[in-house]
Amino acid sequence: MTVRQRLSKAAIITLLYLAFAGFWILTSDWLVDLLITDRTLLVRIQAWKGSAFVLMTAVILYALLRLKLPSPHETNSGATGFRASLLIAVYILMLILIGGIGYLVYRQQALEFTARQFSVQSTIVKLKARHIENWLTERRQDIKLIQSDPILSAIDAPVSGQLDKTLEAKLQSYFNALLETKEWVGVTLYTKQGHPLFTTGEAIEATAAVRQAIIDSSRSRQLAINDIHRLRSEPDQYRLEFIAPIIINEPQKIFVMVVLSADPTIELYKSLNEWSAISADSELFLVRREGDEVAYLNRTEWISNYPLTHRKPLSRVNLSATRAVLDGAGFCRCINDRDMEVWAAFQPISGMPWHVLLESNADAMLKPLKLRAKLIFLVVIFAVGAGGLAVLLLWRSQQMRFALFRQRQLEDRAAIVGHYDRLVKLARDIFLLTDLEGRIVEANEAASSAYGYEIDELCSMTIRDLTPSHLQSAIQNIWPSADTKGGALFEILQLRKNGDIFPVEISCSPLEIDGNLYWQSFIRDISARQAAEEQIQRLNKAYATLSETNQAIVRTRDPDKLFQRLCRIAVEYGGYLGAWIGRIDDISGRIEPAASYGALDEYLRQTEIEIAPDSPKGRGPTANVMRKGRPYYCEDFLNDPATAPWHDLARQYGIGASVALPLRCSNRLVAVFNLYAAETHIFDRQMRTLLEEMAQDISFALDNFERETARKQAEHRLKTLFETIPDFVWLKDHSGTFLACNPAIVKLFGVPVSEIIGKTDYDFVDSETADAFRANDLAAAAAGKPVTNEETLTFSGDGRSIRVQTTKTPMYDAKGKLIGVLGIARDISELKQQQALLAAANNTLEQIAEGRPLTTILKHIARNIEQLSPDMLCSILLMDADDLHLRHGSAPSLPDGYNRSVDGIEIGPSVGSCGTAAFTKQPVFVDDIAESPLWKNFNRLALDHGLRACWSTPIFSGTGKVLGTFAAYYRTPRHATESERQLINTFAHLAAITIEREQDTQKLNRQLDELRRWHTVTLDRESRIIDLKQEVNALLTRLGEPTRYSVSVQELKP
Repeated sequence: MTVRQRLSKAAIITLLYLAFAGFWILTSDWLVDLLITDRTLLVRIQAWKGSAFVLMTAVILYALLRLKLPSPHETNSGATGFRASLLIAVYILMLILIGGIGYLVYRQQALEFTARQFSVQSTIVKLKARHIENWLTERRQDIKLIQSDPILSAIDAPVSGQLDKTLEAKLQSYFNALLETKEWVGVTLYTKQGHPLFTTGEAIEATAAVRQAIIDSSRSRQLAINDIHRLRSEPDQYRLEFIAPIIINEPQKIFVMVVLSADPTIELYKSLNEWSAISADSELFLVRREGDEVAYLNRTEWISNYPLTHRKPLSRVNLSATRAVLDGAGFCRCINDRDMEVWAAFQPISGMPWHVLLESNADAMLKPLKLRAKLIFLVVIFAVGAGGLAVLLLWRSQQMRFALFRQRQLEDRAAIVGHYDRLVKLARDIFLLTDLEGRIVEANEAASSAYGYEIDELCSMTIRDLTPSHLQSAIQNIWPSADTKGGALFEILQLRKNGDIFPVEISCSPLEIDGNLYWQSFIRDISARQAAEEQIQRLNKAYATLSETNQAIVRTRDPDKLFQRLCRIAVEYGGYLGAWIGRIDDISGRIEPAASYGALDEYLRQTEIEIAPDSPKGRGPTANVMRKGRPYYCEDFLNDPATAPWHDLARQYGIGASVALPLRCSNRLVAVFNLYAAETHIFDRQMRTLLEEMAQDISFALDNFERETARKQAEHRLKTLFETIPDFVWLKDHSGTFLACNPAIVKLFGVPVSEIIGKTDYDFVDSETADAFRANDLAAAAAGKPVTNEETLTFSGDGRSIRVQTTKTPMYDAKGKLIGVLGIARDISELKQQQALLAAANNTLEQIAEGRPLTTILKHIARNIEQLSPDMLCSILLMDADDLHLRHGSAPSLPDGYNRSVDGIEIGPSVGSCGTAAFTKQPVFVDDIAESPLWKNFNRLALDHGLRACWSTPIFSGTGKVLGTFAAYYRTPRHATESERQLINTFAHLAAITIEREQDTQKLNRQLDELRRWHTVTLDRESRIIDLKQEVNALLTRLGEPTRYSVSVQELKP
């Protein structure tokens, strides 16, 4: 008995646990003490280490307890696989834990190392920046001492233009002492305008930058610094100027400018180059930004160029100098100007555009960290190897136990194989057993019967020999190989011995026999099933096409868009190669596509279809349908004589069958719907029924389109008439509610149509008027025929009223039920006004003919026009005999005080409306007396009498002489309308006739008086009297008056 057999399972687990625990404690403690120096971090690492130990030991104990010895009844390798998987999982978890701990240790070391380096470099650059700032502070202190020195207050150069010799000697001595400190190399005094007064030491180059700095300092009276620059005379020399004002006369603010020049190479650059860096690979720079570049201000071992000549663009954002001038202060890993990776720390200089930059070579800095990383890696590899060895030993012991069961499994398998062979031979499906290369090893009787080969012949063939030639490469790709897991199930075509091809479904699964892998395939002939599936698929596509067609018919309102959509539906849902709808072109006599879709656009462009039956291209399916009006089914396109002209094209585009369906509109053939399929003989009875039903639905839609088009045209004509007719048109229901109205009604009520519909007359007019409208509506409904009335309508906007003639017609529905009253109203206001105007004019002419007095006729004219225009106050003024003044004629509605004031007014260019009209002989329309310059001298008179508007037109005689003015006054500002202008002109003409008739009468009376005087003087001259009598009678005749004298001498007396 071996030691392993003598020890129990519990003892084995205990020994393994002790070995692992001891190894873990010794190794991990040694590694932690070696790598960790920080006590706080050491405590944290120990806590992590303890947690990892507990977790790993728990997993290992679980694995050991689960690994039990196999029982004799275990006849499969499932338990073996589980144990192997468990051991592998334990080993992988151990790898992850050990690797994770190693990574955490390395990461902590890297973080500590990086932080320490950052602290060191940051401290160096801060100290150096402070050193440079101290140097600048010392230079500024020198400037302040110079500004406060009493010797400079004696300078009077800004007044005299030059220095006193004694003062110049004092200044020379004073500044030479300053130059001996070696901190300065030159001093120059300038006026505030920039003119030099005194120079000692090195002459300062008067560059544009220096002059600008002097001007800026003189304006701000603050210290200015001209940054480091190269001398033009000596390019290898560099200077830094400090400029400051020195006030020599405080009350008058007189001052001079002192410019001190320093050489940065003496102290500044020297301190940079001599500064001890973090290592021999470190460099210290002074940089600044210049536009879009960063300039290096000092020379180092690796930069041989002169300072300020070494520059880099700011676009290189990963450059250390770029990060320094952009970020200000900080620490980063980047590259230097030689594209080497460096660790860079940088700090800005206060008050200057300078930045101190410290670069350290990254490779040199990381050498200690890399050494620690290698050590950690070696420890991790050792721990992983030890764990792997333990897992391997456990696995080996398990494998030995399962070897005992192998022999028994083989014996049981032999019995099963015998039973399996009997089942395969009696199976109704085809059975083939093939090796990995597809060679047939065994076949059953069903295989021999299906393929037509003897079993011996099948066993000498491969699976590729039973596959059609065009699928042999495909079968090779899809046939399972040695790497295929779980078998395969696929469909493919097979080849019989007689050349027939039939579809099959092959189910392959792996079978191991004597250690060799084979594929057992059960093959089932699915010809009937596939044919049924294809038929169902075609019918499903047909139903989908019919459904989508009906939806397109419902949603589409344009025939052309419907045709295009139907073609797309036939291709996308019906699975056809292409579809098109053709119409007859009346000009060419050919059938041209109205819409098409699919992969046959080029085919259609090359196809010519005619309608004439004597042409070969006129006897195809489409033309046949056009002539006979019945569907044409071409089951085999390439063998149908009717399609002979297009066989070559059809073969090129893979057309197998087609159908042409007639489309009708109002029982007349208008188009043909053509569908092309890749397969032949697909239009069985069910398919034909569905296609013809689809054609009927499309024809029904075309009928609806035609009816809808006719209806829309009729509606459009009616709507156009309804909206453009100037008359008022409305429709009310039997209760008087508005159902519709035209724009004239909208303008009348002053509200939108939406606010009129659903309301009654009572919502827009007073109840009395609404009652009258309602009574007329009911009268028309009761009469059962159109009824005409006259009504008054008042516009809600301006309050204007018009007289209309309305015709109200009862409206009935199809069943003869009254649904409302249609009203049409025509504006007859103008007609009524013309009638009234004509009556007034006739009445006036009658009064003139009757010889009524002038004042009576003029008052009658004024009253008539005021009746026609109720808001008008009429005034008629008569021209005086001197043709310079206007006299009161008639103004029955104007105030008497106003009439007295304007009586005798002198005409002129700015004498109200009447005086100006008489003067200019032009109509004058003043809409607002208060604002018109013509009424400037008279507006108070008019406004006091409540008059705000005045329109005046001159009254002319037949010879064009001004007889007076005809004026219309209003009590509110008002603009004259065209109808009101015509009204005034008409009555002004009547006034002219009246006035001229009066003037002719007065003239006639004067002539009669003269005749009487002559009659008295020349009584004895009978012939003269007769002549005079004839002249008077002739004159009266011309005037339309009856003659007053006879030709006898006895009647000469008046």
